[in-house]
Amino acid sequence: LLIDGEHQILWTGVGELFVFGTVKRLDADTLARRIGDAGFMTDLSDGWIALELDGPDAQTRLDLITLPNLSDASFAVGDVTSTILCHIRVLIWRKSTTGFVLLSTASTGRSLTQRLRHELTLLDSLAEFAR
Repeated sequence: LLIDGEHQILWTGVGELFVFGTVKRLDADTLARRIGDAGFMTDLSDGWIALELDGPDAQTRLDLITLPNLSDASFAVGDVTSTILCHIRVLIWRKSTTGFVLLSTASTGRSLTQRLRHELTLLDSLAEFAR
């Protein structure tokens, strides 16, 4: 759900939403006032990273390194799942038919980036070897 043209609300579980944006920081006080007594807010803006994987083979590549079924039939545009990817907890958001956003804690950002680079390069090498 797009809330202001720049921020998405992603459903991450029963009673839990994740507000995500990349352009500018959402004013936490304003959002807390909008939520009112309906819930509580924790500002994690300094603690998360987002990596985008987009292209016709993005789903296939993710399917090789993580467990959730990310097929079109099971994981539609807008869906979010929490999983382990390269030993790191990651939220996967299907942003478009060919695009995924991987969200993880900033403290694991370097490890996640290095592991993804390694895994995807390994997959490319194996594909070349199989030819």
